Amino acid sequence: MITIQKNLQDALLAGVLAGLAHHWQVSRSLLRILFFLAFVLLNFMPFMGLWASMAPVLLYVLLWLAMPEPSGELTEKEQEEKAARTKTFYNYTMLGVVLNLAPFLFLALFNPDQLFILLLSVPALFLLLPATLFIITGIIKAS
Repeated sequence: MITIQKNLQDALLAGVLAGLAHHWQVSRSLLRILFFLAFVLLNFMPFMGLWASMAPVLLYVLLWLAMPEPSGELTEKEQEEKAARTKTFYNYTMLGVVLNLAPFLFLALFNPDQLFILLLSVPALFLLLPATLFIITGIIKAS
């Protein structure tokens, strides 16, 4: 019986997607991007409901709990490489979130009426596009 294990050496979070990518012999970056896009798109589809929109996160948590960890510890060099990848991913993610929120905070402080009009008139998916692009860039750079 073949068991799918977490891949802690190439992990960005818990190693679930890295383990699945290794088992299926696909690109880690591609699998991570597809998973992230599924989460984003499910959250902005009308009438999906909370359970459908949170399905990717719940699936990830269930796989994290169910998948065994590989035996053996990471070497010091592997731990440093993992820390550098994780730091790159988090830096791009935080940069995207901050750059995405800055215009909204500016509008909220100085012209709240315009913010309200913007939020009602522009689809939320387009409002979050800068953060989404930075997160995908972080996934690619970290892999």
